Amino acid sequence: MLRILFSICSIFLVQFVFGQTIRPGVESKLRVATGGSNYIQVVINETNFNDRGSCVPSPYDETDPIYQQVIALDPFCCDTEWDGICQDAYDALNSGSGACVPSPYDESDPIYQQVIAATPSCCDVAWDSNCQDAYDALNSGSGACVPSPYDESNPIYQQVIAADPYCCDVEWDGICQDAYNALNSGQTPCVPSPYAPDNPVYLQVIAQDPYCCDVAWDGLCQEQYDELAGPDPSNCVPSPYPTNDPYYLQVIAADPLCCFVQWSSNCQLAYELLTGPPACVPSPYAEDDPFYISVITANPACCEVAWNETCQNAYNLAIGLSLPDFNAASFALYPNPSSGFVTVVVEDQMLMTQIEVYDASGLLVYASELSLLDNKTDLDLNHLSAGVYHLVIFDRDTRLIEKLVITK
Repeated sequence: MLRILFSICSIFLVQFVFGQTIRPGVESKLRVATGGSNYIQVVINETNFNDRGSCVPSPYDETDPIYQQVIALDPFCCDTEWDGICQDAYDALNSGSGACVPSPYDESDPIYQQVIAATPSCCDVAWDSNCQDAYDALNSGSGACVPSPYDESNPIYQQVIAADPYCCDVEWDGICQDAYNALNSGQTPCVPSPYAPDNPVYLQVIAQDPYCCDVAWDGLCQEQYDELAGPDPSNCVPSPYPTNDPYYLQVIAADPLCCFVQWSSNCQLAYELLTGPPACVPSPYAEDDPFYISVITANPACCEVAWNETCQNAYNLAIGLSLPDFNAASFALYPNPSSGFVTVVVEDQMLMTQIEVYDASGLLVYASELSLLDNKTDLDLNHLSAGVYHLVIFDRDTRLIEKLVITK
């Protein structure tokens, strides 16, 4: 009550200082700070200085600090018309000199501009201790603001306290909250719900249905959430996977039957498509070894069942096939294709020590040790069925490979 009475008196004081009257039919509020600050702020038609667009034309540049003081005290001069009352206010503040009384700050200092906008006497009369206190409070030199629902780094909160220092110095009241809501375009904190405010499904719900944020989180809001989020894994039928497994959650979201009815082979297939093939049985090789990958691709049993001699032979062959081609003059194999009898000849400087033959799957189907003096040998491979084989010749530490075709 005291604040209202004092506000009414202060309106008449403003009328007296500026030689003007408040416009008839315009609802006006005036706020006088307590607790050491002596600024006066007038709010007309609940218009907030910081949430206006461009002002109506006037004789002054919008960056003119005195012009800014006038429209801060009387938003009508910005929102509706720059009339005689506005001009009288400008002239009263300008006092014919166009400059403020001396202060420790540059007149372009934005905090200084906030102070003189809230307390014109700091410009017109004297820069006193109250002006300095107001400057220090805005400049965070005198400690934190009074409590509010917002973090002090919130940019909208900063706009409110810049336009209305009372909201920082004295109390965060309904007028402060209205100013915040106006700047925030109505996006006030939501009503309570069971979900974190950054939950992506929750954000989808309140974007589609603002009632769930502004008024109440009711049954319809929850139904929308459940539809977007998919089934609750804690209520699903058994599966081989933990309920927090992200791939499992993707499967039941895409196919709720995998949760509500049965974890079927289709559910398992969908899971494996997301996760890739299961881990292979142990082998001597790293899973990213390209020769190992070529073996298990050609023969999945080497991954799924056991890494056996056939797998190892295929691996050895894969490595051999990766060696560079050899000079054809140093190695001869004829006839090729062959019905089963084959002659192998190498140059004199090469000494064959062993010959091995592998089928297309990598299985060793023939092996023979040779004298170190041999550079020619005949092979009887009639026991082999028709097909493509790889013949491997060992020359000390060298391995030569040639493709052999058997026809029947």
